[in-house]
This record gives sequence, C-alpha cells and structure tokens, in this order.
Amino acid sequence: MSENFVRCRQPGGMNVTISALGLGCASAWGQTWFDETTAIAIVRRALECGVTVFDTGPSYSNGNAEPRLSKAFKGVERDKLFISTKVGTHIAPNGRLFHDLSPRAIINSVDASRRRLDLDVIPLLYLHGLRSEELRSPLLDTLADLQTRGWVRWLGVNSFDTEILELISDVPIFDVVMLDYNVLSRCRENLIEQLSQAGKFIVAGAALANHLYSPGFLLPRSAADVWYSLRALKNYRQKLVQARRYTSLGTYGLWSRAQMALAYVRSNPHVGTAMFSTTRLKHLEENIAACSLELPGPWISQIRTL
Repeated sequence: MSENFVRCRQPGGMNVTISALGLGCASAWGQTWFDETTAIAIVRRALECGVTVFDTGPSYSNGNAEPRLSKAFKGVERDKLFISTKVGTHIAPNGRLFHDLSPRAIINSVDASRRRLDLDVIPLLYLHGLRSEELRSPLLDTLADLQTRGWVRWLGVNSFDTEILELISDVPIFDVVMLDYNVLSRCRENLIEQLSQAGKFIVAGAALANHLYSPGFLLPRSAADVWYSLRALKNYRQKLVQARRYTSLGTYGLWSRAQMALAYVRSNPHVGTAMFSTTRLKHLEENIAACSLELPGPWISQIRTL
C-alpha cells in the first residue's frame, strides 16, 4: 500500500497528541494462542503509521493483554503515547471475571497495571462496568487520589450503558468517554453531541461494528476469525439483521466496507478517536488508509436511512 499516516489532534485541556484512530489491544490479539510475534508486529506497524492511542485492560485476553502490549512497546518512548487501561473488572483465582470498584480494589489494580505496562503514570484510566449507585464520594475521592499520587493522568468511563453515559455528562472528574458508536449504533449521535458539549473527549468504541456486515462473517478463515464470530453471535445477534442492510449498500469506489464504516464514524465532528482491533496487518493498513478518505455526503445520508 502507499504510505498512509493517521491524523492527530490536540484537544483543549489535554496536553497530548491523540490520533484519529486507536488500536484496541485485547480480545483475540492478546490471547496466548494468537501468535505473539504477529501481535507485536501489528502494534509496531501502527506506531510507524502514527497511531498514538492504544487501549487495553487487566482482565482482557485472560490477563495476557497488558503484558503483551508492554512487550510490543519495548524500546518505544511511551511518554508520547496515549495508552489507556481499565479498572473495575477483575479476574478471580478460578479464572472468572468479577466486578469491584471499591477503593482498595482500584488502587491495587492500578498499581498492578503500572507494573505490567511499565508505566510510572497511566495516561488514561477508564472505569469499566460502572454502575449508577457507585458514582459517590468513595469512588470519586479514590480517583482524585490516584491523580494526586501521580499514578494516573486522565480519567474516563468506558460504558455502553445509556443510563451511565447520561449520568457522567455532569461529572467533571471524567475527561474521556468511550461508548459504542458505529454504522449500526447511530442512535448514539445525540448523546455523543451532549457529552462533547459537556467537555468530554469522545472515543468511538467498536467503530467497525464487530465486522457483522462482513461478507465472510459466517465463513471464518482463521482461529481468530472463529473467536470473533462466536463472540459476536453471542453478544450482538440482534445487530445482524441491521448489518445485512448495511451490506446491501455495496461499497463506494474501491473502498472496503470497513473503510466506509470508519469514514462514517470519523465524519462525526464530535468524535475524537475511533477504536478498532485486528489480528491482520493487511486490515490494520486498510483501516489506517481510511484516515485519508472522506465519505461523500450522499453515502452518509444513505447509511443514516438503514
């Protein structure tokens, strides 16, 4: 492919360069059965193309995501990157996930993430699985304490729960919001505008809609494809019909459906970064190439009618 570079921006109030695309370092990418050399090569190529946003979590990929990402950053100036991790979802000794946002659990989890990621300061810490009843002083005071200690620079919430997203609009301690936004989740657009006007930096999670619209979605070609297909069938089955309607649009010119999907998300002026995950260098480069594409207005209008 011809060399493409991700556009970056410097949002107000946040003295950091943030790329328009971010790489999610979790899911199949972080699993021990997925080749680590390939996983690291994907991160390295993203860095070469100007990606500065990398998101992971201590519970992701059965706990393997953070250590693998740290290996990928070996020799890299991490202070120039916008690395995010999570707190709230933990792995029990029996391997099961559980939720805990108590002060002690938060402090222990963040300290462990700092060690695994080899970071003195975590640029962005997301609350994961936040519940409305938890938005009280013990939680907020603990988060403020983390910033005072110098362990965390910015705070955010990663949630697909509409009630939570509406509540945090008025909570000033949160700088960033990651929510589900893609061609199949256009209902989020009013809420995105509301959060942006409240001063929150918006990150579009699942920007590629889990590839539900891909013609080969039900014909996986690799172990990673099987993993993603089974997860989508379990968690996003209701979106499949809508995804078929998106597929019926065809493609614009030589663009892939994924490139069209990313261009649609990026056409929203309130979205700062669009997140995606991949296990293929080819897909990474296709997505990065989409940063230089502008989806024509008529195609945006057609997508909005689906």
